[in-house]
Amino acid sequence: SARSESRLTAEGEIILLEHQDRGKWNSELIHLGNEYMHKAAFGNSISPYHLEAAIAYEHCISESFETTNWTRILELYDWLCQLAPSAITTMNRAVIVLKLQGATAALAVLETISDKNKLESYYLYHSLLGEIYAQQNDTIKAILHFEKAIKLTKSAKEKNLLKGKMRAILN
Repeated sequence: SARSESRLTAEGEIILLEHQDRGKWNSELIHLGNEYMHKAAFGNSISPYHLEAAIAYEHCISESFETTNWTRILELYDWLCQLAPSAITTMNRAVIVLKLQGATAALAVLETISDKNKLESYYLYHSLLGEIYAQQNDTIKAILHFEKAIKLTKSAKEKNLLKGKMRAILN
């Protein structure tokens, strides 16, 4: 909720995290969320919710996308994947691996998912594969995955974002 004012342009188009104006983030909500996270962190057990909140917190306290503590976020995802393994959690971990270690390492993470059938109908999986293949300069595979992602999402805004990614590859 703290980021909602920075997620869309005036025309309603999606703004990715790396391009969001952090000055529009609601610092009061970030502070309140942090207070609740600290209150919930007492005790002898850690739940997936604690880890997800810690990941969100790392994003919220960074002054910029570039200064985000990606290493800490990867550590939290590693822990989350152990505590509550799922195809989606592993896919999200692959996004951070892509940022830190590159496309080949991210693809290797995705290869560890035993039941990819759960992801085949998920547009963000194909969007991620499009990003990975684009970084590997495999334009054909990148476009194929972006096209599949476009077919899988019902959101016109998501479709526009994905089409923009395809245009960027082709230019």
